[in-house]
Amino acid sequence: MKNAFIKYTLSVIVGLGLSHLPLTPYDSRLVLAGELDTDYGPTQPDEIPSKPMPEATADFIAAGKKIYVFRCAPCHGFDGKGDGPAAMTLDPRPRDFTRGLFKFKSTPSGEVVADEDLFRTISRGIPGSAMPSWKRKLSEDERWQVLAYVKTFSDRFTKEKKPTPITVGTEPPSTPESIAKGKEIFQKTAKPPCAQCHGENGRGNGILVRAVTNAWGEPLFPRNLTQPWRYKSGNTPHDIYLRDSNGIEGTMMPAYGDQLSEADRWNLAHYIQSLQKDRESESKVNILSPRVEGEIPLDPNDPFWQNIGRVDVRMTGQVHVAPRNQNPVITNVSVQSVYNDKEVAFRMVWDDRIKNDKNQETEQSKKWETADFTEPYPPLYPPSVRFHNYRDSVALQFPVRIPETTVKPHFFLGDAGAPVNLWQWNADTDSAEELNASGYKNPAKVQPADSQQLQSQSVFEDGQWRVVIKRPLTTGDEANDIQFIPGKMIPVAVHAWDGYNGETGLRRTISSWYFVNLEASVPKSVYIMTVLAVVITAGLQGWLIRKVRRDKR
Repeated sequence: MKNAFIKYTLSVIVGLGLSHLPLTPYDSRLVLAGELDTDYGPTQPDEIPSKPMPEATADFIAAGKKIYVFRCAPCHGFDGKGDGPAAMTLDPRPRDFTRGLFKFKSTPSGEVVADEDLFRTISRGIPGSAMPSWKRKLSEDERWQVLAYVKTFSDRFTKEKKPTPITVGTEPPSTPESIAKGKEIFQKTAKPPCAQCHGENGRGNGILVRAVTNAWGEPLFPRNLTQPWRYKSGNTPHDIYLRDSNGIEGTMMPAYGDQLSEADRWNLAHYIQSLQKDRESESKVNILSPRVEGEIPLDPNDPFWQNIGRVDVRMTGQVHVAPRNQNPVITNVSVQSVYNDKEVAFRMVWDDRIKNDKNQETEQSKKWETADFTEPYPPLYPPSVRFHNYRDSVALQFPVRIPETTVKPHFFLGDAGAPVNLWQWNADTDSAEELNASGYKNPAKVQPADSQQLQSQSVFEDGQWRVVIKRPLTTGDEANDIQFIPGKMIPVAVHAWDGYNGETGLRRTISSWYFVNLEASVPKSVYIMTVLAVVITAGLQGWLIRKVRRDKR
């Protein structure tokens, strides 16, 4: 009994540590849980077994059990039911192995998963979840051992015949014609059409978005197909072809293998791949703000913004203090910036499946706001905080004063001695306001009305918010407002709230510090001196050439 208690306690500690370590947003390139140590690109050689699964002897399975108890049980549970000590704090929930249902497989719908499919999932992990990659922590034999033990939780593997993976032929070229045919299938021809869940343009905002659940009754968001870093089992045409052919067991994703021809499934895969966008300047944290002449448009859809470079800011749930955001859905905010001789402007774009432009309170949400947060990570299932009608919001956070050293305020609402200036846009009022904060312990304070100088405008279209905020470069209130100086590296962080996901107050999605750099204009004298230098140099060269020729005569 004593050993069982010790094992349980250690599992809680290990489980919470493994599950939430990737959420810690101290790195400048923030990632969501699981994204820190998983690959969302093509399958890598070390994710494919070099040999078939060895014979599952008693000793082989026993070795796998030892690995499972230490590595896997904190999330998946000692009996494989997906009910480990850390499970109730995770979204999505760890897989329940006892039903023998696995999402990502190469075998036809209804058939048991292949060993190679499980090996691949264990090896690469699952992006967008707490399931890490084990290929760098476990040898190939150890991955086979833990896989053999996982299979003992369900009798499907002994009762059903060995599965036969579907044959994936040679991928045809992706052409405009192929993509066009795939679009027709995606939006209309497939039964049911993919767009009903994934939306007309793949942003996960279809008409059924509020109704999607899995086999365990847990709420799900349809995949946002424009974000390849969130595909849980690969984003290549080959991976997409398999998902469309076999469906995803335990979810509402149907199998189209019997409905669509092989050619049509490739066309569909090519169209879905065409929806994917890359994160711009993924490794950069510097947002260049060029100087422009004339008025800066407030309209987020103005063609002006198409010629301005962007930086895709990585977002993650705020997990530092309660109430924590353990299930963030905003993973990326694209930021652009420009300035003129009077003001600076920022344009922010992010995907949001459901528009929330009201801030409605319910009895459940009131309980959430007044809850006693004694648990470091409160349970998420059954959902106690998700799917409320809070307002959607976004904010830019700047230090009140530009740091003269590398020391900056804390990226989450600053510190007592290092305040921050926030520009927050709210969907319910469709306006932006300036606030100041000196740490999360004290609520951010809205500046008086006579100090507010922000202008903003927003557009919500097809599951996407676009917001422009601008303000004078300087305000004269250096005690509360950031003052923009061209040529300076000015820290900036992004905060966002998805109201439908229960995000309000401290429960938000955040980034670490990035930097905005207002490009300094070059004085005209520099151009004049450059031209003079070229002319003088050319003159000297000509004189020397003539002199040399004269000397040779």
